[in-house]
Amino acid sequence: MFCPICRAEYRPGFTHCSDCNTELVPDLPPEIPQEEHDIVNLYSPNSETEPAIIKSLLDAEGINYFVKNENFGSMEIGPQIPLYNSKTIMVEDSQFEKASTLINDYLKETACKEDECGKVYSLFDKMRMAIEFILFGWLMRGKRRRDHHDEDTGK
Repeated sequence: MFCPICRAEYRPGFTHCSDCNTELVPDLPPEIPQEEHDIVNLYSPNSETEPAIIKSLLDAEGINYFVKNENFGSMEIGPQIPLYNSKTIMVEDSQFEKASTLINDYLKETACKEDECGKVYSLFDKMRMAIEFILFGWLMRGKRRRDHHDEDTGK
């Protein structure tokens, strides 16, 4: 006699499993083999917002995933040591193709056009930054040095 839940074997005469409190059966059904899946790296995000967006895409498609280093602080603060800081989205090998296609489609949609990426600041913006640097970075700093120098010399 066997317990259908814990699969324990009992001597003849017993009718219930002492652990599961279940009625024993004469033969056990064959055990269904558990499929083992390897977890593979899918994508390492480039910003803090990418993991949240990619996780929502994977959730919507019912893809099981794991984010390595998800709770290990920020990618932006502190020393950038990829071994410790990088977040990596990992999926089961059986779902890799579907997840990879999903992420590639997302990245194609969000990628900036070649003409947009190459030109970050206009000429006007660059001139404004140069003027701000001269006025606030060089002139103001120089005044502070003179004031500090005057305090040291007593003048």
